[in-house]
Amino acid sequence: MLRSIVTIVLQQIRQTNNSDIIDHGGPWMERINSGVIQSLLECDISLTSRPKMPWPDQVMMIEPEFFDVEYVINPYMESMIGCVDKHQAWLEWSGVKAQFEEWGLYVHPLKGMNGLPDLVFCANQSFPLWDKEAGASFLMGAMRSPMRRSEVPYLHQVLAHKGYPVHSIFPVNQQNEESQETISQQTVYTVNKTVETDSDALFFEGMGDVQWHPERSLIWAGHGFRTSMPALQALAAFTRVPVISLRLQDERLYHLDTCFCMLDEQTVMIYPRAFDEVGLELIHHFFDEVLEIDERETLESFACNATAVSGKRILLPSDCPKTARLLESKGYTVAELPTYEFLKSGGSIYCMKMLFWSQDACL
Repeated sequence: MLRSIVTIVLQQIRQTNNSDIIDHGGPWMERINSGVIQSLLECDISLTSRPKMPWPDQVMMIEPEFFDVEYVINPYMESMIGCVDKHQAWLEWSGVKAQFEEWGLYVHPLKGMNGLPDLVFCANQSFPLWDKEAGASFLMGAMRSPMRRSEVPYLHQVLAHKGYPVHSIFPVNQQNEESQETISQQTVYTVNKTVETDSDALFFEGMGDVQWHPERSLIWAGHGFRTSMPALQALAAFTRVPVISLRLQDERLYHLDTCFCMLDEQTVMIYPRAFDEVGLELIHHFFDEVLEIDERETLESFACNATAVSGKRILLPSDCPKTARLLESKGYTVAELPTYEFLKSGGSIYCMKMLFWSQDACL
């Protein structure tokens, strides 16, 4: 069933004429050099050949009123159910928000929703799009975990209410799905331990796994634990932008944003053991400087879940002294921010926000 859905989506997009493509998603979609690139042998593009894009100037953050650990879908949540200090979570969230504002980005604080404790990690439910003619829009995701699937329609409604065009191409298979209430009472960490056995599934976890290359129309995507390869194929067909795929191989690093953080057009920091040799070859091909991050700071402090903004400025989770010194030695301004309560749920700064473009953003 899902294989036929993927096939239909891809066929419909490929058969669509250029004017229809612009109506659906904007003229960022190209007819050449597009598709999923899984190895350097398949790569026929260069970074300088890709169109320029501006840095995002807007930030969405979901208030942590309903944030807690209520179930287990990653190894960090184990033994943490009910352990979040709500007051401290608000202080940490407010500190991240204040830092974005101090650095000149406009923050949109949005209300959470009771029963959706992970909604605060608002990088996961959608993927922002931008084109200099069509402006900004969003592509909605499809969460692998049943407990998080209701987050997507909630954010869809919020974004549409704010006036952004919203696209949905990822139907979620509802057959034999248990009620969210029933599943929420269970430990379902097993969803992360199986690496893409469901090869037909369309799971797409937004910017948790899919990121724009800084200042270039080029997409990097992780797959293996949450986002599925068929979803990346549909993404490439929909956007007509090349998607460089990286297979994730450590269940503790289930999203790309836990082990891969692009700092600017030429620089990325990674935890190399999260990737296979094919993926590392692609990373080293496209970046002049690859900064390898300490294992402890990656797994315990989420150093790679930092966030870069324009002007060589980095919001870095606290307790990452080696990473902070490395970044400062490379000329970056580093703001170290505590996110200890959010680490209990397996997230930090990058997960806690969605960077996107204003409608009038320009190069």
